[in-house]
Amino acid sequence: MPRQTILREQVLAFWESERWAREWFDHKGYDHFDFPQTPGTMPISLSKCGGKRPDFAFSLNENESLVYVDAKFHATNNITEFGLTVEELKKYEAFKKWALNELQDDGERDIILMLYPQELNGDRFTWILLDELLAEEDTIIDGKPAKKASLLGREDFWIGNP
Repeated sequence: MPRQTILREQVLAFWESERWAREWFDHKGYDHFDFPQTPGTMPISLSKCGGKRPDFAFSLNENESLVYVDAKFHATNNITEFGLTVEELKKYEAFKKWALNELQDDGERDIILMLYPQELNGDRFTWILLDELLAEEDTIIDGKPAKKASLLGREDFWIGNP
């Protein structure tokens, strides 16, 4: 497949997973904030520390428990596993530190991945905590060090899209 086609499909998948996530938040009535994702909107201080913006922040309850969410549309080896490169995981960790310092975000703040398996075409998703993925087994993805989590045994945690 030509590189341009692959890049185009990756960009479309990125936007689709965000759209599905936004629809789910709206359907559930969760107040949420969309982090701007277009080029040129990354805070310079976040860029300098090597961070990556999640797609959303939302509050779980009235006590202002804030959660950062990044929607992912990924191949999952027939819905059996999910992995990210260590490089990408470090960018999320950098964001967490940045948020603590720059946003005076002093509460317990989790980053959660909202995983839409490509094999399910956006019909269902599951949550994966960043900390959970960081604690998982080492692997290699596209020749790079990575972490991989099993999706088996999560049947009760799959959520349908509205």
